[in-house]
Amino acid sequence: MASKIKEFYHRYLYSDELALEVRLVNLVYVVGSMTALAATVFRALVFSSLSLTLVMVTCTVIPIILIYVSNRTKRYRLLNWITVVAFADVLFPLSFFFVGGVDGGMAAYFVLSVVAIFILTKGRQFAVMLITHVACMIGCYYLSFRYPNLTAAFTARQQ
Repeated sequence: MASKIKEFYHRYLYSDELALEVRLVNLVYVVGSMTALAATVFRALVFSSLSLTLVMVTCTVIPIILIYVSNRTKRYRLLNWITVVAFADVLFPLSFFFVGGVDGGMAAYFVLSVVAIFILTKGRQFAVMLITHVACMIGCYYLSFRYPNLTAAFTARQQ
């Protein structure tokens, strides 16, 4: 098992055959997957909702699939675009509503997704992704304020 992990790290993070930018993106995928795994375990330990746990499991699995597919097909920009859309504009907004909306602490995830947009996109694609994501964030906060029944109740507020 340890040899497979070592081979994985050598192939996707330390290989001289990969460009530095590709290794950086692979590192983002690995760190993202490990962080999502830790969050999934934490959510399971505190008996979080099933829907949020499924979103967190998806956040854990997607980077693993993407690191394999992007390095296999060498279509890094397309997969970076898919990553940004999947996380920043689909999974994080879903988590926003499952965690408790404004009171749930998702602002940190939105900031993290903006950082990911800075790392994973360039040029015109960067501008389009950033504008789209900011509109998505504003939409999430607007819906949370306008329709509070859309967000799961935040447990600290219920007391």
